[in-house]
Amino acid sequence: MNKFRLFVAAIASAICGSVMADSAPMFGMPGSNVMPISNNDIRLVSETIDFYLLDDEYMVEVNYNFYNEGKTQNVELGFPTELKCCVDYRNFKASVNGQNVEVNRKPGAWSFIEKKGEEGVYPASLDQDGKTIPYSECSDCFPHYTVNNSSVKGGNSFDVFNVTFKGGDTTKVMNSYEQSYENLGHSEGFFFWYILETGRYWKGKIDEVIVRVHTNNYTPSRNYVFPVSQYDNYVRVFKDIEPDFNLYFHIPEIFNTMPEASSTLKAGKNNSYGVENLVDGNPATAWVEGVDGYGEGETLEFCMACNYEYDCGNETISKIHIVNGYAKNETTFKNNSRVKELEVRVRELVEKSVVEAPNSPYFNIEDAGDCYKPNSSFVYADCYYYFVLDDTMKEQTLDLGGEKDVYKVTFKIVSVYKGDKYKDTAISEIRFN
Repeated sequence: MNKFRLFVAAIASAICGSVMADSAPMFGMPGSNVMPISNNDIRLVSETIDFYLLDDEYMVEVNYNFYNEGKTQNVELGFPTELKCCVDYRNFKASVNGQNVEVNRKPGAWSFIEKKGEEGVYPASLDQDGKTIPYSECSDCFPHYTVNNSSVKGGNSFDVFNVTFKGGDTTKVMNSYEQSYENLGHSEGFFFWYILETGRYWKGKIDEVIVRVHTNNYTPSRNYVFPVSQYDNYVRVFKDIEPDFNLYFHIPEIFNTMPEASSTLKAGKNNSYGVENLVDGNPATAWVEGVDGYGEGETLEFCMACNYEYDCGNETISKIHIVNGYAKNETTFKNNSRVKELEVRVRELVEKSVVEAPNSPYFNIEDAGDCYKPNSSFVYADCYYYFVLDDTMKEQTLDLGGEKDVYKVTFKIVSVYKGDKYKDTAISEIRFN
């Protein structure tokens, strides 16, 4: 354990966000400033970190077990905060031995700790699997590792609370907060994370760190859809560690808005058939149309920009990937109907000269509005694509013939492969790239 008496806190952020860390012991500076300091008496024996994934945010609860090998002492614990660009964690709370304690915000500088063997202005931090955690390369907005504290880029305050650690006794501390998912950038997906490195500020190694991810309360919203099923029942245990890594969980961006359906089959006792099943990353779930007959004419609409916080949020796509039918298993697949002929209507941003060319397939032409200057060379227009799907549970790729700057995609069932038992027609997954 490094025993420098005064340390700058380890904390990281990417894409204009903040992330919380293990509580670190603080040192009072003149003017009520606080800085982390290594503690030579108190051990962080164990901690349990629970991530609760919700629709547009996640909640973190951390339970620590400390043991004081020295004399009774009062320690001010602090969580780094106040990024220069923004702060998006909320409702930070702390309790000691089951009793809520007051939390105050105090000034104090923090940044990364330099890691041996790393070079360059933006050295990478490693995750629990030894892989590099992607950071922003914004030199003015986001914190990075510093060699001699001459150019601290990070935050300037801490949320702090007081804990009395009795000599020869165990103290239980709990922290919780809420935070928005971080965005890695255009089409790169999202992530949630937690800085574990600050656990090294306590004496010795940590006997056990338990990490759990809970997805049972996740409900896709109209604004964001994340394939969180990959973290169902996630549990990982680390033994006897002095943490030199952080926890990082990537969520690939399958789609960022919830599709809409012309109809949906009513949920059964143990299964639901809503549009969220199309974008959950799990082919064992499916959207099922809800009209009488085989569902010819029923539609699914994916709007790439309808719920963006900014205008003109088109997505560039060239292929559509689809898992046809109810792909839970071979029996379920055959029992239910599957799509045979599929009409795909794509509304895209396209050059006016292409739209106006002889025999152009485009129709429903509309000015691009505020997205481009008046009289620009781009307009919005629709184009039809027709595909015959294979009768298989395997993922199929529909090629649009090149990159399209897409605003909206509408799928329409034209004909079906009839089910052995049910008329209901299903689709398990749809994704774009």
